[in-house]
Amino acid sequence: MKKRILALLLPILFSGMLVSCNNSETQKSNPTLDAPTNLTFDFNTAAYSFTGSPNATFYSLKVYQFVDGTLDSHAVASSGMIRATESNTDYSGTLDYEFLPGDYRAVVKAIAPRYKTNQTQVEGKSTMLGSPEVEAKFNDPNSAGGGPGPGPMATAADDPATGEEEKEVTIDITITATDTITVDYTLILTNTATNTIVYQNDHALAGALNLKAADLKDVTTITTDDKYSVSVQGNGVEGYTQRDAVVVEVTKSIGGGFQPF
Repeated sequence: MKKRILALLLPILFSGMLVSCNNSETQKSNPTLDAPTNLTFDFNTAAYSFTGSPNATFYSLKVYQFVDGTLDSHAVASSGMIRATESNTDYSGTLDYEFLPGDYRAVVKAIAPRYKTNQTQVEGKSTMLGSPEVEAKFNDPNSAGGGPGPGPMATAADDPATGEEEKEVTIDITITATDTITVDYTLILTNTATNTIVYQNDHALAGALNLKAADLKDVTTITTDDKYSVSVQGNGVEGYTQRDAVVVEVTKSIGGGFQPF
């Protein structure tokens, strides 16, 4: 009985060994793609270019950052899948990412079925500072739940229709820094209806700012129906480059702006 079972198992074991050997031989026989060539990457603008690899069906471009001199294993930016074109020669584009000051490595990998991948890389530095995050809203203390801004209130006037005290509408602006190098910002408030600058601060600091009508040029009253835009750009820092100004519209807020101190 044991001899019969062994006789039945031997062909199965032998077959499994053949399959395993064949898979191993297949893996060993897979050719390796040529690495992409002529890789360039501008770490200030996130623009890249490279020459494709014969037989590659798509490419993957990833960027890694050096942290305290050691390359982080997690990519900070990726192109996703770049499909091979019909000519499969020259590729270029721009990643949707802002590289803050630091050292980086860009790696482009050629990939195709039944081929081993291959890659090329380039290292470089970004000296481009971050774009600030900007929020601008009307602060209407007369709305339900509203509260006056941190600045002193203008003289209140009675609304003849309701007999209630009307408070001044102001503009709340918040600047949030996205890098640790920029010291201050140039802030410009423009009346977009007349295309005139009504306020400019050449050394605004990150944080909250509340503007009253008295702070603005040739403006006696601010209403939530007014049209204003806010432009904020970091001021120059030696050895670094500032990005373009961030421009946002002043929007209406629900329940007023900053609460009183």
